[in-house]
Amino acid sequence: MELVDGRTLREMLADGPLPVERVLALARQMADGLETREDIDSGKVAFYGFSTAIFGTIFTAVDDRFKASVLLSAGLMPDEQLPEMDFVNFAPRSRVPTLMINGRDDFIFPVDTLQKLLFDWLGAPEADKRHVLLDGGHLPPDRRAIIREVLGWLDRYLGPVTPAGTVGIPWAFVGHPRVFRGHSAGIA
Repeated sequence: MELVDGRTLREMLADGPLPVERVLALARQMADGLETREDIDSGKVAFYGFSTAIFGTIFTAVDDRFKASVLLSAGLMPDEQLPEMDFVNFAPRSRVPTLMINGRDDFIFPVDTLQKLLFDWLGAPEADKRHVLLDGGHLPPDRRAIIREVLGWLDRYLGPVTPAGTVGIPWAFVGHPRVFRGHSAGIA
């Protein structure tokens, strides 16, 4: 894999939050990079996001390379957005299978308002979206339950995993331990 000169994502984030337009450009750049990898089936790429995972609705609505989506601790943003970046305008266009995992007592994205609205507005068919509620707040503490849900979802929509080190990893999931380490010990 070729390395590209420039600032790392960590260096960019040290300057503060990135504008939404920059986040979208980086997501597309990452998807472009995956397409160049011979060891990854670029036809099986999932979006995975935490907290501001709502951005996933934009990525999956505008870029058909994402075949599934996992939104951990997500909900509609209560802040007013510019129409061209308002998540309400993208959620119905996000038609990929989507798993939302949230805490029942999330104080940032309450279940009955911001979580439910996002889930209901997702454009995926009802059979291809799932909202899992776990005990806890914004980040449910049961990591094993999160891992079980995420791996089951990705296996269902992207296919079973070929252990790392074999030819042709069947799907790519950035930071996913089963892709890079060949086991499901945790979410990196």
